[in-house]
Amino acid sequence: MHRQLREELLARLDYVAIKPALILDLGAGGGEACPALAQRYPDARLLAVDHAPSAWHDDAPASLLRADAQQLPLPDNSVDLVFCNLLLAYCRNPVPVLTEVNRVLRKPGLFLFSTLGPDSFNQWRQAWATVDAHTHVVPFPDMHDLGDLVVRAGLAEPVLDRDSFTVTYTRPEDFVADLRAVGSVNWSKTRQPGLTGRGTRDRLLAAVAAQREADSPWPVSLEVIWGQAWAGGAKASAGATDTEIPLTAIRPRRPAEGFDPS
Repeated sequence: MHRQLREELLARLDYVAIKPALILDLGAGGGEACPALAQRYPDARLLAVDHAPSAWHDDAPASLLRADAQQLPLPDNSVDLVFCNLLLAYCRNPVPVLTEVNRVLRKPGLFLFSTLGPDSFNQWRQAWATVDAHTHVVPFPDMHDLGDLVVRAGLAEPVLDRDSFTVTYTRPEDFVADLRAVGSVNWSKTRQPGLTGRGTRDRLLAAVAAQREADSPWPVSLEVIWGQAWAGGAKASAGATDTEIPLTAIRPRRPAEGFDPS
């Protein structure tokens, strides 16, 4: 899914006319997007940022910077394109990251991103709900709330849309292994504080089994939110309470299901 969403995000650059001098791949992982970005913008310098980059190759067409996305060691107004595939899905609070993106972007810089919405992992959430009252899937912001956060961070003219995907697994254990492999962490305050006992595990597996037809794979839903915004919005200020959002960016709103951006 990381690869598929990365390719879709790259394809969305077909519809924008920019000539970036410096590109920031934010949450770059092993820099998988960098070759395609380098081919698309051969005159640009590429900078890949990740707090724990994986499988980095010395011949990658980008400079690697180990850094926290909430505190980028880059000057103000220094970047022309921020490419960000799924990083926000792993952030407890996306506002500091969005604020840093706004700080480093220079006019008319573009922020292009993908993240997960609140309908992601519904089957896993529903299965756990039959077992205990703890939070086992973190609450992702919905599209409208995320648009508000983008504007609050100071970025301009946000445009967001969404897609739905289904990934199938033979065993739920493989799903858990995938989550761990990409660094997913349950940071919820109401998560299970202790270890999962055998009885709890057996009840969970029974709930998962009830969601699938005989001899069929177990489906896991993903809601993907795509977004873009531009440099040039008002800078975020401490204590600000008012936000503005263009009419073109407004979409039908659904309950935020517990998401707290504070």
